Amino acid sequence: MTDTEAGDYLTRIQEIVTGRVFPSVDELLRLLPFFKDSLEHDMIGFGGRILKRIKDEGGDTLGDLGQAAMRLREAAHSDEATPKDLADCVRVLRLCLPEDDKDDQLRCQIYRAALGVRAAQSVVAAEAAAALLAATRGKLMTDPDAEAHHVRVSEILTGDTLPSAYGLLNLLPFYQGDIRQDMVAYCEWAISDIDSGSDIDDPSGRIRAAAARLRQDAADTSVRDDELSRAVHALMLALPEDYRGRCLCYLAALGERSAQTALATSAAADILTLASNTSSASPWDRLLAQAALGWLTVLAAGSVSDPLTGAGRPERLRTPVDTALVHGRRIVEWLAGTGARVAAADGIKRDLLRRAGGYLELDLAADWLRIDVERLRRHAEAGDIIGVDIDGRTVVPAFQIKDDMTIIIVREILSVMPIKAGWMRLEWLLTPDDALGGLTPLEALRAGREAEVRELARSHGAD
Repeated sequence: MTDTEAGDYLTRIQEIVTGRVFPSVDELLRLLPFFKDSLEHDMIGFGGRILKRIKDEGGDTLGDLGQAAMRLREAAHSDEATPKDLADCVRVLRLCLPEDDKDDQLRCQIYRAALGVRAAQSVVAAEAAAALLAATRGKLMTDPDAEAHHVRVSEILTGDTLPSAYGLLNLLPFYQGDIRQDMVAYCEWAISDIDSGSDIDDPSGRIRAAAARLRQDAADTSVRDDELSRAVHALMLALPEDYRGRCLCYLAALGERSAQTALATSAAADILTLASNTSSASPWDRLLAQAALGWLTVLAAGSVSDPLTGAGRPERLRTPVDTALVHGRRIVEWLAGTGARVAAADGIKRDLLRRAGGYLELDLAADWLRIDVERLRRHAEAGDIIGVDIDGRTVVPAFQIKDDMTIIIVREILSVMPIKAGWMRLEWLLTPDDALGGLTPLEALRAGREAEVRELARSHGAD
């Protein structure tokens, strides 16, 4: 925030607190104060505005909406009204409001959240996260995290180490990049720990039995996610409270909204403690902030209705964890001002994908090729097919899986290229070459000039 922006912000707060202006719902969502710095005064003013609007539109102030507005004003004026009384009045008023009156609907939710209604607090938090994410559109993520983070991720993905529950809360990947593999490995550790008498005390054998059941279900690919969730719940209830965090991460990743809310609130509480006790954020602190905001965007993405702010529902990615990781990171980087520095690179990459005929998510590409996702991922890593990372996930440029013959030809071309980086390979295929008469290698392939393109590919990057 610049000095000018900070001055305008403080002026606006002063105007609201002194009663010179009525705060907008957008300002309340950003935690600016209520009118005259009082929830009750804001409610009185809000109810009065609704009554005035009904009169201006020629409506009946004694109708359901008008009566609900008057009851709210009366309750807010009364010294005897309890927070529950006020929350009930707001709830009734909200039910009387037109569904398309998004601002007033959201204002009611903000009132209820301020009065301690937990469901409304979740709604307002998700609304704020959705609005934040909407403000970041067009920004590409950069990765400012420390080298230690990259090393840790690499160790987890290669199966050298099992991530801790706190690491999963910070959105580190599951063991070997797979939640079921993580469950199997964790349950084997828990059973071994119980048998050796190290940390987990299990005199009844209940924990061991639940861990063995989850290990068995996670290893069985025919077991559905909802069945897997039940096994996770059984283990979580058997474990001591201090050991339940990992199970919450599993349940959130499997789509349980209550677990997603728990992770968001836990991360938010932890990051507030850090912010209160340290002068600056470390890379690991930023990961925690990403988790708090990311899980809120998951809640917003899974909401039954669009955000009342009009920001648009956040995109749901392949899994809830992917959604939290990508969106949370984007918001944190945008707030830190790092997103703009790579916006140009983002534009270049998206233009390449557009010129390549778009792209397919890994699961769709695997389905088209009639292979499983992990096999396709291995082919991409081996360089048999081009896979590129965009917005935190791997996608497959669509041109190369147009038909069986195209797959074979592209694979032959890629096999002789010294350069292995996916983006560099894609850029080469889409860049005009004088040796091809100004055509791109991809255009030349489509024209049947495979031999020429193969020779160019062989020499590209060889020196």
